[in-house]
Amino acid sequence: EEVGLPAAAPEPPPPGGLRPEEYAVRIGALPVRPWEHPAGLHVFHFLRDDLDLLRRLLRAGVERLGPLASLLDSGEATLILTPDERDLLHLRVEGARAWIEAWREGRGRPVDREALAASGAITPVFIDRLVELAGEVDGDPRLLLHAMDAGAVPRFWGRNRQRLEEWLQENDYLGDAEPLDTSGLERRVAMALTAHGAPAESVLDRAAELARSMAAGLAVGR
Repeated sequence: EEVGLPAAAPEPPPPGGLRPEEYAVRIGALPVRPWEHPAGLHVFHFLRDDLDLLRRLLRAGVERLGPLASLLDSGEATLILTPDERDLLHLRVEGARAWIEAWREGRGRPVDREALAASGAITPVFIDRLVELAGEVDGDPRLLLHAMDAGAVPRFWGRNRQRLEEWLQENDYLGDAEPLDTSGLERRVAMALTAHGAPAESVLDRAAELARSMAAGLAVGR
């Protein structure tokens, strides 16, 4: 079943002489959030090197990876994209998905109020402070525990801190493996690009560029 073009979106501003990061702010591109579903990733994060193509997609109402993937799988893509552009975007969609999956390896899921409450280790007296502290460390469970050990939550009992760590471990918030480094992430992206038809002579450069763009997106908007 073919997917029609989305409804026309408000006219996005022209890139002009803006740097990619400046344009991201102008169009309201949220940061890369690897623990959210990849379908919600803003297309800016894998098109920062082609802001004119990015703007064309935005004008068609396509600003996230999920709708773009649906468009590329439909016949409607021919209305706004050339064959080369469709091939390029297919590769970047798959590469972005691979980067997100690879980035998650060895990293625990982010801690939020729901997780802290579910742990049973946090009393109402401390829940707001712990939620605030989790926000300060971007939900990183290890950094949260380190901050607690450093006295960031005065009068918080050590046994409750231990209960919290045990609960986080049992519920997959604390990764056991080492996260992939930059080279490892690039290799995963290269494997995905190769699997989807990227030319061998350019795949490593393409993978490195896409991986850098995704990594830079972690900080956009913060």
